[in-house]
Amino acid sequence: MQYYNIKTLEYQNKGNNLFFEPHIRTNLKLPNFWEWQMSSGINRTFGNVNQIYNNPILNALNVTKMPIDLSRQKEFQIENQWKYNNPLNSIASYITLNYTNTQKDYIYSETILDNGQRSFELLPMKNRRNSISFLGNVSKYYQNIRSNIQFNTGYTLLNTNSLIQNQFIENKVNNYVAKAKITYNQLSSLGFEYEYSFTLGTSKSMLNQVDFNQQNHFLNFYVIPIEKHAFHVNLDYYIFNYQDNQNSYPFLNLLYRFYRKKKIDFEIKWNNIINNRDFTRLYFDQAQIIKSSYQLRPSQLLFSIKFNFR
Repeated sequence: MQYYNIKTLEYQNKGNNLFFEPHIRTNLKLPNFWEWQMSSGINRTFGNVNQIYNNPILNALNVTKMPIDLSRQKEFQIENQWKYNNPLNSIASYITLNYTNTQKDYIYSETILDNGQRSFELLPMKNRRNSISFLGNVSKYYQNIRSNIQFNTGYTLLNTNSLIQNQFIENKVNNYVAKAKITYNQLSSLGFEYEYSFTLGTSKSMLNQVDFNQQNHFLNFYVIPIEKHAFHVNLDYYIFNYQDNQNSYPFLNLLYRFYRKKKIDFEIKWNNIINNRDFTRLYFDQAQIIKSSYQLRPSQLLFSIKFNFR
């Protein structure tokens, strides 16, 4: 049970409320290295300090205004998790299911101008937000080669409400994610780490439907061919697909390090070997697609000296 004594500076409204916020958590050890956990509870929030200031706030080109008193919301959440940890064969895994229902007494009204400027206003209107998510993970460690392999997968179904251009809109988002990661560290002079991730999703509303997918490749490789000399290679590769738009960006960096006995290291870095000049991503929301472009530094060589006085 929690007791709230709420008083805002501008409205001078005082409210004394007694709320019951139950929480329960269960942990059960099962045979054969299994474990089950369950948690559930109700939480209430009453806005934040930003809502004390009720005049418009300018952030970049966007304007936010919060003319109502402290916003309230009530959240109910339940989560189930099954774990399997077997130290005999070095296998660890878990599966998590989560359901969240949020009830709000406010909503953000969004207005988009012709120049792309967005105006947000907090208005009193009851609405809900529901989400169902699944997350799975399994990993295996190989002692004889000092290596680890890991797989992750997840799915989220989200239903929200929004108010855009004075129109009440129901939004539905489906998002699927899969990841794989391999780490190899058997030799002190050779090792690598590779990670791949794939995201597939759909955002659907009364205004539009946006389909998207994204792939990421990350590779870190190091080798010490002879004593005191080390090479590190870093490769990142991004692939973005939004509707009929596709962008792909490879990035390659190389580092050479020379170790001295007198606690002095010399490094030479070659950044952006492929010499990419820009990096563009597309984001989406319920009303529009946003394009973000970044100008990158050209390919460059850096020389550095590191001292260690310990």
